[in-house]
Amino acid sequence: MGITVRSNNFRADVSHTVDGKTQRWRQTFDNIVDAQAWMGVAKKAMINGQPEPQPNSGSTTTKFTFKAFADRCFNLHWKDKSQPVKKQKMIKAMVSFFGEKTLIEDITFEKITDFVLHCDEDKSMGGLGNAGGTINRKLSTISVIMKQAFKEGKIPKMPSIDKLKENGGRQRWLTKEEAKEMLEVAENYFCDLDLYHGMKVSLDTGVRAGELIKIRRQDITEQGLIIPVRKSKKLPTMIPLTTKARAILEVRCKMTNGDRLFPFGDSWYKTSFNNLKDSNKLAHLDLSDVCWHTLRHTTCSWLIQGGINLVRVQQLMGHSNISTTMRYAHLAPINSAEYISPLEE
Repeated sequence: MGITVRSNNFRADVSHTVDGKTQRWRQTFDNIVDAQAWMGVAKKAMINGQPEPQPNSGSTTTKFTFKAFADRCFNLHWKDKSQPVKKQKMIKAMVSFFGEKTLIEDITFEKITDFVLHCDEDKSMGGLGNAGGTINRKLSTISVIMKQAFKEGKIPKMPSIDKLKENGGRQRWLTKEEAKEMLEVAENYFCDLDLYHGMKVSLDTGVRAGELIKIRRQDITEQGLIIPVRKSKKLPTMIPLTTKARAILEVRCKMTNGDRLFPFGDSWYKTSFNNLKDSNKLAHLDLSDVCWHTLRHTTCSWLIQGGINLVRVQQLMGHSNISTTMRYAHLAPINSAEYISPLEE
């Protein structure tokens, strides 16, 4: 039991051992008086088997929890970016795993490893069953939170965060026949104009779901569609519009009120899209590994199959790194004569 000074704060540490088992409580304060007062109450409560006492009102302890820094980072970095609701759900799951009262300084390499194992574990075993890429995105979020705490002097050093090796397998994309059938069923069988419009615009532009629902009337110009903010945080992107995509956006300007042409929530498309995939009309197609984001993969694949330069595709898709675009490079057509000629000589 004692008080230690950490980054201009005072951490009170109380422990008690019974039958070889040690119980430990820790709280951080901005002054030594609060730390000493809490220690006295906490030690008595621990010996008597009572619950851990909360810091006095006005204490700054809660400012140094993982949850507090996660909320702080959300407001600083993610609140106004694409899919903020999705990021909030991710943070909520992390806080639930680590604990709302867990101090930021107690998020160690070991605890992060436990979180990774929990995410990787099969759902039937109580885990999340996440793929490597999904786990890495969560680890990136934890890294941002920990860096914020480190910059503010609330942790002495950054814990190690080891990313997982991601599966470099084939990206699922739709053939033109599959896309045509899905669009026809959405429009004529389901009679879901919002779904049909969203799918067609996504296929013809490659926009992400979060970018689609933010399209505004003023974003449609003679040159194409302006995406003001992209996930890669680069400058706005101008996407050329096909005749059909432009026509749909112009129709939506007339059929919707307000500024946005797809005035829905972050996940408006999921239920309708999943119902479409499960339709008897499409039972002959294997769409088990298809999701809305597959539409974006499809756009990229079609562009490269059409012979569009990889750098140009990177610009249009808003990939922050050419390595992302290179995942589709194997789809590019090969001019046999161009490659054979130097070898023949």
